[in-house]
Amino acid sequence: MGKTIIITARKGGTGKTMTTASLGVGLARKGKKVLLIDADNQYSLTVSMGITPDNLPTTLVTVMKDIIDKKDFDPAEGIIRHSEGVDILPANDSLTGMEIVLAPIMGREIILKKYIEKVKSLYNFVLIDTLCAYAHKVSNAEIIIMLSLHLNRCIAMFLASLLVRIIILV
Repeated sequence: MGKTIIITARKGGTGKTMTTASLGVGLARKGKKVLLIDADNQYSLTVSMGITPDNLPTTLVTVMKDIIDKKDFDPAEGIIRHSEGVDILPANDSLTGMEIVLAPIMGREIILKKYIEKVKSLYNFVLIDTLCAYAHKVSNAEIIIMLSLHLNRCIAMFLASLLVRIIILV
């Protein structure tokens, strides 16, 4: 079973998206199967991986709504294979309104967890690019990486390369 890693920050501009992407690609280059989940309402991971967020048939929101509505779904549906060797469950602007949808739902904190439980066995690592507000919603995460300083692209990539080495040893 794969490990879940959340990359989060209390504010924007800290390099969490670049760290998520670089860490995922680095792990994939080491032969690991990696799923990147874009759970940030700005969907920067989706865009940074070259995916156009408009008109995607399935996104994180689609999957979460299927779980809320107790619909059967294929956990691989909506996952996009990237040329860098990682898979991505993308997001788009529909994620912005998801907090409103989740607010009245009992057990809302485990909806993302339920998806991860379904897909986790297919991957060595599931990396989630998310806002700080979402970090607690995946209580089965083995590793939470909290970025609190602004990282430029080079530093984020260097940090990710160090994390790849550390995580593979764990």
